[in-house]
Amino acid sequence: MFPLPIEGILKHYAWGSARELAELLRREPSGEPEAELWLGAHEGGPARLLRAPPGTSAGDLLQLFRERPLELVGNEGIRRGRGRFPFLFKVLAAAEPLSLQAHPDLEQAERGFAAEQARGLDPGGPEANYRDASPKPELLYALKPFSCLCGFCGFEESERRFLEIGLGDDAGPLRTPLEAYRAALGQGEARGREAFFRALFELGAEERASITERMRGALPESGGLFAHLRCAAVKYPNDPGLVVALLMNYLELAPGEALFMPARQLHAYLGGLGLEVMAPSDNVLRGGLTPKKVDVEELVRVLDFGATKPHLVAAVETRAEDGTIVETFPAPVEEFLFSIVTLPSGGLHWVRGPCLCLVLEGELFVQSEGDAPLPLSRGGACLIPFGKGKASLTGPCRVALVSLPAETGA
Repeated sequence: MFPLPIEGILKHYAWGSARELAELLRREPSGEPEAELWLGAHEGGPARLLRAPPGTSAGDLLQLFRERPLELVGNEGIRRGRGRFPFLFKVLAAAEPLSLQAHPDLEQAERGFAAEQARGLDPGGPEANYRDASPKPELLYALKPFSCLCGFCGFEESERRFLEIGLGDDAGPLRTPLEAYRAALGQGEARGREAFFRALFELGAEERASITERMRGALPESGGLFAHLRCAAVKYPNDPGLVVALLMNYLELAPGEALFMPARQLHAYLGGLGLEVMAPSDNVLRGGLTPKKVDVEELVRVLDFGATKPHLVAAVETRAEDGTIVETFPAPVEEFLFSIVTLPSGGLHWVRGPCLCLVLEGELFVQSEGDAPLPLSRGGACLIPFGKGKASLTGPCRVALVSLPAETGA
């Protein structure tokens, strides 16, 4: 099976940018918000096949994967994806904050899915928290500056923020959550933060409105976290997530930096252009800044309430004699490996399938043994199947790759 040229599926979510994806893909904007471009075989938006292999009528990667899973990803890919295509690759263009959310670890996902199945819940229905029994680790790579919330900061930093925007006084609208925090603090800061979190979501509509009113009047006209909260307060007034954001680490990724989101860590993408790689699970537990369901009790069971530092993934760089530069971002997962390859004229890089390729700059030529080269320009993408073994990449270009980690083979 030769390298397969594919076309990603565009998602028009309301938080999407009007121009960023169009500029990256070198086409005219659609006139709607363009939030995500999906490259993979996920049921929610499988990439279209621009050229199908002989002997199949499949029109997209999901159909082809169901017909020929071994050829596409191999036994190891099937195992790591738990029967699904092992990774999903997205381009994200966020003009507004996304929801606060977290993903369960494997044990939590298996237990939660089994419990909901025993209750007879439809995994695709509105009452279900668990769509499957798998974890959903994620990695975000910034193409342009990208702002994020990731994990909880120390409570001293949260209290400093409360005071800065007029929410820190003992008689203010956060009085009850702050009292809950102090009462539980003897069991550790994580327990105190959990108590604050629970009490916050138990506040009545009047108290929530008071918080939003005070925040709107006191948020500084500066950039950073407060700028994103001003935007969120307009779209989601009276949402407890506005305060939850003040409990979290705020991070601005520079272009070329990568952030790993482990299981059980609350996070939110606030704005920017980046590449996201993830396992194929659909398990998302939301914690605010969304019109969608927020199951506070289940979210509390899943979350790690301890203070953490953002998990930045440093690039491991190799330079070949021909000038090829490979930057690998090794996340502590078995489902995917993300890398950026810069190929000069005359440069050569070999990859083993399954591997998704997205051209970021220049012209890429993909060739496997016995096949003609597949040319791809900026915004073009392809899948190198497992069954083809290795394929060569030549440029000049800059290309993003998603494959299986090599240490255990494929």
